[in-house]
Amino acid sequence: MRTTFAVNAETKGKNAWHKAVIIITVLGITAIVALVTTAVLQNKPLLQKYKYGIVLDAGSSHTAVYIYEWPAEKDNDTGRVQQTHACKVEGAGISSYSVFPGQAGASLKSCMKEAERLIPLSRHHETPLYLGATAGMRLLRRRAETDWPEPLLPNGV
Repeated sequence: MRTTFAVNAETKGKNAWHKAVIIITVLGITAIVALVTTAVLQNKPLLQKYKYGIVLDAGSSHTAVYIYEWPAEKDNDTGRVQQTHACKVEGAGISSYSVFPGQAGASLKSCMKEAERLIPLSRHHETPLYLGATAGMRLLRRRAETDWPEPLLPNGV
């Protein structure tokens, strides 16, 4: 015949064993969840930050605005530049504004608004704008050299 004391000791031993198994199981599941979460977060691609550039291709017959982007943080100091947007400016090329040169800038407004919208505001202050206008500027020089300000007429054009 068992005594009450022996039954209580046996029950306490089983309860202690069950508590240890439960604690180890909970700790194991928590560790697995933590490892999986860490692995998922490490493999998540970071939000890529880009730098931008705008090129105005002002030819003799038409003008276009191109937006380029490249990674701001480049691996091994190399980066891949890609064109992300093109906008054809309404109207003729830059040489058609020889009589009213002030209208040349006005014709760019809609495309420049697109560029302003597409390039993040935080990058506006550092975005370079390049003007390529070789043939158009040569035609202007021949037609009305004195109508354009000097900075638009580089030597040798």
